[in-house]
Amino acid sequence: GPQTPVAGAGVEHVGYLSKDDPEHARRLRRLFEEAWVFCLPTTYEPFGIAFVEAMWFGLPCIGTDDWAIPEIIEEG
Repeated sequence: GPQTPVAGAGVEHVGYLSKDDPEHARRLRRLFEEAWVFCLPTTYEPFGIAFVEAMWFGLPCIGTDDWAIPEIIEEG
């Protein structure tokens, strides 16, 4: 994610979370469990694993029309 915190209504910037760190992994899981939607407005995401992870938690996903994202997210 961005190095500079992102601000806005309903936006929480959590910074970098490493799945190799047990506390970070717990926090990431909690964030996915509490989320209502997953949005990743990326300009470079060749595989899209973040979307697959979000879908595992049952989240609707919003992404760009670049790279592998259209193959992962079905419109509508």
